[in-house]
Amino acid sequence: MHASSSIDSQGCRLYPKRKKINKENTLIRQSMSSTHRPVTWQGERSVLMKSLPKLAAGLGKARLSALVVTTMLAGAGMSLDPAVINADQAIKILTAGAVGTGLASASAACLNQWLEVPFDGQMRRTQARELPRAVGTSPPAALLTGIGWGVLGVGSLLTVNPTAASLAVLNIFLYAGVYTPLKRLTPWNTHVGAIVGAVPPLIGTALFEPDQLLSVSNLVLPAVLFAWQFPHFYALSWSRKEEYARAGYWMAAVVNPKGNRRSAFIWALMMFPICGLGAWFIDSPSFILTSAPGNVLYAWKAYSFFKDATRTSAKSLFLTSLLHLPVTMGLLLLHRRLLFKHQDNNNRHVDIAI
Repeated sequence: MHASSSIDSQGCRLYPKRKKINKENTLIRQSMSSTHRPVTWQGERSVLMKSLPKLAAGLGKARLSALVVTTMLAGAGMSLDPAVINADQAIKILTAGAVGTGLASASAACLNQWLEVPFDGQMRRTQARELPRAVGTSPPAALLTGIGWGVLGVGSLLTVNPTAASLAVLNIFLYAGVYTPLKRLTPWNTHVGAIVGAVPPLIGTALFEPDQLLSVSNLVLPAVLFAWQFPHFYALSWSRKEEYARAGYWMAAVVNPKGNRRSAFIWALMMFPICGLGAWFIDSPSFILTSAPGNVLYAWKAYSFFKDATRTSAKSLFLTSLLHLPVTMGLLLLHRRLLFKHQDNNNRHVDIAI
């Protein structure tokens, strides 16, 4: 099927105000319109036992899974009240949560690669992965590995409570079953991916407060993660839009580069009201001030990317996003923990007075 007309249709629905297609976009569309020849798997190569950890890290996208576990732990820290749960209990729950979330994330990543192996070989960013290179595993083995990791991860979370386990199942399904195929159908795939990134903090919340999962104070960190992902990924995808087009992925950077840049700037600006409301919801007004410098820097880099899109401005925004997330997440967690400490001190003073 000739892809350009369908892509135009998708582009108009996503960006209805666009009147014409610029030269840059036309060239990319022509690339997408060409016949895609999926890379076929060439057969399993032998792998030494000492290479298994590296193989597992590749199939499970170790760095991404580590980030997922980190955001889950941050969500847990937002909910863990030391006055309610003692240290020994907390350590056991956090261990089960970290293991379960890590395995669930690795499962989703492995299943994602199993689904995309015919196309990963067409992108420089992904052609060095284990499956396209046929190093040490095969697609059927990767499928079984992904399913096995998922079962073990959900089982670990189930030892804590079914709410956390259910969220892990939901995220595996959203990432592998919805986001992955949507990448070849519509640029709205990024929004589904942002939901996937916002779920791990809720898993952390569910470990300690499953009945307060959707309370406004527990939704602040997921909201931060949801908005943060758009400038982060739009900068990354813009730098590699030709590769995405060649592999047949319908990213916003491919469909409408200008709309991609505009959305990155808008979502960077959204960090200000999210952090402002978050300060109110967690009862810590000073979070508005402490988060402001990072948000200003993020918005400035996104604006620079929007006004003058170059590989340099895209890389600058992407690198800034890698700094912005841990700083903002750390500040939010710090303010929340200080509030718990303040409440604990007040309770002790009341006990002494009684």
